[in-house]
Amino acid sequence: MNYLDYKKYGNLFIDLSRCQGEIDWAKLKEKHPEINFAITKCTEGVNYIDPTYLMNTDGAKSVLMACGAYHFFRWTDDINQQVSSFLGNARNADFLALDIEQNYQQQHHSIVFAKTEKFISQIKKYAEKPVIIYTGGWYLPNFPAIAEDFPLWIANYAVKDPSKLKIAKPWIKANAWQMGNLEFGVPFALDKSVVKGATKPVSCDINVVLDDKFEQYLGVY
Repeated sequence: MNYLDYKKYGNLFIDLSRCQGEIDWAKLKEKHPEINFAITKCTEGVNYIDPTYLMNTDGAKSVLMACGAYHFFRWTDDINQQVSSFLGNARNADFLALDIEQNYQQQHHSIVFAKTEKFISQIKKYAEKPVIIYTGGWYLPNFPAIAEDFPLWIANYAVKDPSKLKIAKPWIKANAWQMGNLEFGVPFALDKSVVKGATKPVSCDINVVLDDKFEQYLGVY
């Protein structure tokens, strides 16, 4: 496999959830000094709270520059309840990320567009911290215009050069890029000593900041 040299891009961060297990954050900083900040899963839909969120956030903030919280948006769930759950549970995060990627069938496109617009609008109205939007090419090719008010963090494991990223409108560029993990041609995984009980390296996505203003916006510098 032709692996991507992720370290050449400099400012790196990870995103993680209960899937990565219990993290020893001091050990993570020792084994992966290239990681500057983290984004941890907080909530999903209406009722789900990631059981590792508080532990991960406190641990990450103790050794890294900052830690953000993300919410996995479900267009099939009530919008107002999702906003309330996310903002209520992410109080200790330094910034917020909206994970907008739930699959849908084409006949639901107009519904998904409208609900995405409402969700982003409600977050913009009530959030008291910096907000970014995460998505991938499999979601809306065109986002609501209000999305342009927030930096774009985009997933694309197929390209090896950020200049080749396909950007959804209304954005004209990506501010951060999720490059992938070992399974997708990026030689990065958490060292087994970082995760309690692990007997081999643990899969984890690696991301790169593409724009210095992104860090300033988040307060990560």
